Amino acid sequence: EIGAGVSAYLYRKGIHKSILDVYLKTLHSYPTEPNLKVPVDRLQKQFHCCGAVIYSDWFNTTLRNAVPDSCCMKETPHCGTSINETTNIYTQGCIDKIGSWIHEHSILIGGIGVGFGVAQVAGVVFCFLLVKHLEAEYEVM
Repeated sequence: EIGAGVSAYLYRKGIHKSILDVYLKTLHSYPTEPNLKVPVDRLQKQFHCCGAVIYSDWFNTTLRNAVPDSCCMKETPHCGTSINETTNIYTQGCIDKIGSWIHEHSILIGGIGVGFGVAQVAGVVFCFLLVKHLEAEYEVM
């Protein structure tokens, strides 16, 4: 966990680009892949975002000049099909919103990672102590 955390920090710009590329591919597959609809819609609703970088990312998909209904501030059927005005939809992309959330919660995320690392080290130490204890008892027998 510690190595993964350090690597993630050192390669964060590359990771950001990789996540962006994957998310853009996901947007292109969204209209034809039913199993992507629920997670993408949930993400956009939860983070109040639309698209990867900006809402118009959806225009490069088969949706053309529309966005999914999950981009609408007040979601109603087909609310994303006529977006002459952007006042009714979320315009900020999800990548920046998710990045901001991770940054805001980085201490908690880091603390959880450190906690797992400490637990693993403690487990190794206790296993070592148990082996030593069992060896001592075996020698007595």
